[in-house]
Amino acid sequence: MSNEKSFKDTDSLKNSRLKEAKDTIVDTSNFALEAVSNIGEAVGPYLPLITAVASLTQQIVKAYESAQYNKKSCAVLLERVQAAEIAVQALNRRKQENEKNFRNQSYYYSFERFVAILREIKGFIQDVTHLSGYRKFISSVHIKERFQQLITDFDNVVGDLQLAMVIANEDERRSDIAMLQEDIDEMTKFLEKIKGGVTTIDKKISNVLEHILTLKGKSSERDFNPIINRIDPNELREPVGGSQPVVSSRNKHKIHKKLYRGQDVACKLIAEEQNKPDKSDKSSETVTPIPSRVHSELAILSNLGKCDHVINFHGLCEKDGSVLGVFGWAENGNLRELYEKFDIEWPRKLKIALNICREITFLHAWLVKVQFD
Repeated sequence: MSNEKSFKDTDSLKNSRLKEAKDTIVDTSNFALEAVSNIGEAVGPYLPLITAVASLTQQIVKAYESAQYNKKSCAVLLERVQAAEIAVQALNRRKQENEKNFRNQSYYYSFERFVAILREIKGFIQDVTHLSGYRKFISSVHIKERFQQLITDFDNVVGDLQLAMVIANEDERRSDIAMLQEDIDEMTKFLEKIKGGVTTIDKKISNVLEHILTLKGKSSERDFNPIINRIDPNELREPVGGSQPVVSSRNKHKIHKKLYRGQDVACKLIAEEQNKPDKSDKSSETVTPIPSRVHSELAILSNLGKCDHVINFHGLCEKDGSVLGVFGWAENGNLRELYEKFDIEWPRKLKIALNICREITFLHAWLVKVQFD
């Protein structure tokens, strides 16, 4: 049942992108290109399409440049797109020579299809180069089928448009598919070895990551109000021997060490009180509301702690009109402080580097952009 749903989701995404492409295209149903009086009128309906080709090419380049996985195989698609974009610009410059094509209604429809395929390529690259999009596909077989369909459709429409570029033959297409398989195998091997909590033993995206990605997807919704654990101020106790507040190098706020349910925790300021009341007047204290964006990010942070290599976020505590975030305590500070305090042997350094890599991999899986230190 879940496999069927995944196929439907992918097909739905494809249909929405095709509709989006058609929305940018001129409606030619009310006139015939063959009947226009001059080349300028014949080319007119194509101008939005030519502009769309240039814009989509730039977007595809950006998607490729931000790729985290499967970059070699996506370069195959990018090279095709860039070559076609150059050919389209040459076509536009040689209007007179291509007047017969511009007056052909079926040629216009082929151009429409070309723009739609470019949108599909952009979406595919965005999906397979990041784990947050990769999960939309059921398996590597599904990815290969989609890739093969895209390059076949692209090469066919380029042939229909008679663009001045070399069209790949069957041997080259097989080579492209083989390159994609190498990329997928390399990615799978990396995720298995890194053991960062991204995938499960059966090579599927972990449930924790799935839940985080769901939260992230809903975070932009207006009525999204995830539950965050609330901590009673009385549960935060002074550690044995007391502690001195530490000043964060990033935001200059003091970080207080406390004891929460037997664990050392770091209390960091999330939102300050709106006014500075007279301490004798408790009624004037006002707790500053947390912006919805920050609230969503904190909800995601509370799930990130389920990854062994990410500092845990325990919840929020309202105290003296301010809101504090309660995080796991890093006894040795950040990595720089750790290196400055101790002489670390190379085996230990490699272990630290591996754990950092696991954490970054997990965070990259949902493109985390939150920082509170």
